[in-house]
Amino acid sequence: MDISQISTFARARKIGKLFSEFRHRRVVRQVGVFRENTENVRNKEDNRGGDQRDTSVKPSRRKGDSLAAQRDQGKRQRIMGVSALVVLFVFGLKLWGSHTWTVEQVVLVALVASALTFCGLLWAFRFDVTRVGYMTVLPLPSLFVFGYVLFVELFFFQRFERIFEAVIFALILGVFWVILIIVFLTANVLNVATVKSLPLLQVAQTSSYMVSLFNIFFISFFIVNLGLQVPLTMALLFVVFWISIYLHISHFGIGTAVILYTTGIACSVSVVSWALLLWPVEMLMRVLLPTVVAYIGMGIVLHDVRKAMRPLLNWEYLLMVLFVLVILASRAVWGIGGNLWS
Repeated sequence: MDISQISTFARARKIGKLFSEFRHRRVVRQVGVFRENTENVRNKEDNRGGDQRDTSVKPSRRKGDSLAAQRDQGKRQRIMGVSALVVLFVFGLKLWGSHTWTVEQVVLVALVASALTFCGLLWAFRFDVTRVGYMTVLPLPSLFVFGYVLFVELFFFQRFERIFEAVIFALILGVFWVILIIVFLTANVLNVATVKSLPLLQVAQTSSYMVSLFNIFFISFFIVNLGLQVPLTMALLFVVFWISIYLHISHFGIGTAVILYTTGIACSVSVVSWALLLWPVEMLMRVLLPTVVAYIGMGIVLHDVRKAMRPLLNWEYLLMVLFVLVILASRAVWGIGGNLWS
């Protein structure tokens, strides 16, 4: 074999080797494209399967949401029914002729209305109430109804002699019905908040703040108007102050400090009440300043828990106290039938 044949054979082997490498790369490229296409097809099938699964699950989820909405709607209807029943109970008392009742009978009727509220809300909540709810949630609206009945019987103690008097009282009860629905819905939020956190908790706490102030004003006004001896009056007022403040502060989750805060605020309000029992002013003015002091005390706790204390609040509280003091000084009777301005 001469040299020319050897070079031709080597050249042919080299060309064959290059052609083999080219075919190998082409096959590898085709396999990669095939695998990529196969994965894309599988992903599309998985997505279609996931969409089918989602569409099969969505009806059940919507069904569960509708059932929850129906339960909430049913609870709201029961709450409105209980509030209407309490309003009709109070209106029936006036038509029955409560002007002939003694103080003991009025207190007994108020206790019955309070028990009706407690049991009605227990039924409206379908008895789904925790131990904490029995102690701090249900007593709050019950005490509100108790104080309202006492206050109404004290102001509307006469028989309706004209039709417009009954109409006015019915309008007042209509407003009371709306307020009572708000109070009951507040109790519902506070009750649910005993087992889980809710975004409406702060709104319910603010509503509880106002309800507690109404309780203090209504019940203390009734007690002061009884004209009892000062030690007995102060003992009753302290109990009312302590319970009303405790039912509000207990929803802030501050542990055992609630007892300390409650006792401190109740003692402060009681001292102011004792001073005003000796002040020569009318009964309504004697419960106004203690209510303002309770407003300030509970407000400080409320803003402190929420980390929202601002210097502007201090000025607000100071101006409120000064305003009430000016009213008390102007309404006080000094000397023989005189006042500060005459």
